[in-house]
Amino acid sequence: MMDIYELLVDIIKKDGYKTIRGDFSDSNKERLQTQSEKDIFELIKNICSMSVKYEKDVVIFDPAMIWYDDGTRSYGPQDLRDEDYDKLENLDIEKLPTVLAARIADLLWIYRKKYKMAEKAIELYRRIFVEQFDSNRWTKCVEAIKRSLVLSAKLNKQELLKKDCECIYEKICELNGDDPLYLSISLIDILYEFKGEEILMIAQCVQLYEKEDLKKRVLEESVDPISSLFGMGYKDEKGRTIIDIPALDINDPTGNIEVLELHMHSVAKLIEEISGNTYLKWSIELLNKNHKYEKNDLKFLVEDNPIIPVGRANIILSAIYYGLKGDIYLALHILAPQTENMFRTIAEYADGTITTLKDDGSSEKKLLSKVFDMPELIECYDNDILFLLKGLLNEKAGANIRNEIAHGIMGERNGNSGCSIYFFCLFLKILSFTLVDKEHEADEDIAETEEIKK
Repeated sequence: MMDIYELLVDIIKKDGYKTIRGDFSDSNKERLQTQSEKDIFELIKNICSMSVKYEKDVVIFDPAMIWYDDGTRSYGPQDLRDEDYDKLENLDIEKLPTVLAARIADLLWIYRKKYKMAEKAIELYRRIFVEQFDSNRWTKCVEAIKRSLVLSAKLNKQELLKKDCECIYEKICELNGDDPLYLSISLIDILYEFKGEEILMIAQCVQLYEKEDLKKRVLEESVDPISSLFGMGYKDEKGRTIIDIPALDINDPTGNIEVLELHMHSVAKLIEEISGNTYLKWSIELLNKNHKYEKNDLKFLVEDNPIIPVGRANIILSAIYYGLKGDIYLALHILAPQTENMFRTIAEYADGTITTLKDDGSSEKKLLSKVFDMPELIECYDNDILFLLKGLLNEKAGANIRNEIAHGIMGERNGNSGCSIYFFCLFLKILSFTLVDKEHEADEDIAETEEIKK
């Protein structure tokens, strides 16, 4: 024998909420001790059988089956009596399976206008979002968090709305842009609708590819005896050869590190092109569709940001504005040399020597490829990001953005390519790591002032 709560937890499947599945057999009902619990069992069985549609700002409960020839139907909300609602209201909702608890709370809010139940439903739908979060099968979890947000907005519960948005934001960060069915885009769209100011959502969509993962992928492909016979090459728009990459030695693919890294940059370029032309491009389009903003609205990205060299904030701000407005080509012509200068400055602050002495006694700045390989920079900055930037800016096997701009050979087609969009969004992500939290600083100043007053 068991009580109603233990039984429901035991028999109800956790992976649904539109149609709640469970083994509501007579044999399971007989496991209950009292007739009142058996009556609740039947009521719960009927409630679980109803279908539910989540539309923009409403929930519609209906019979799951309607036979139009004779008008008969399965159980629907019109069958619920006052005494049934009383039974539901007397349940300890915290002891119920989450999917069932959310449904009951919503029913009590919609049909009985129980305010406390609406607040409880918000929490429960958020919990469903977390419990059923799946980047491959994400329709259910997204509908659940949308319902939570709608209820929070309707009740004007700003704290609950903030919790929902923070929960979504955490999941976007967790995905790190690595979701094959574009869940990140759907979540960003939701935040734009309910929160409205999340330009940094674009940065959170950028997936950072680890150097070791790129190496692993290249080595896995190198064991193919056919592919190992041939190298690869890239040509420009006029058919001229940019680079020929030799094949890896099938017997010792890591023997030549230089060739191995060229293959790694080539793989990264392919991934960056796809990422840039899909969800990153769509993220920028969503931003412009949902928001009107001016250049000054973006100042928080550069103002007092310690990674930006002195005197460069305004020019970088202009580039960000152009890029977000869709002119990636123009933005790159500013950001490519500014990124080079930014990382030279970081290397210099890390006591690296950024110039070389020539035979005639004069000095010149080190090439960008040498800067990215400087031990001082490697020691103080994320190596995976440095490798990606090296390929994007300075490697013929990669996007080679900086060199194409420097020599005036980048056309608008390459300037608005997937790789170019990826680089622009990666730059936003790099800035986001060192943003100054003005609100936090203000709170600290207030606290310090209050302490002085005491």
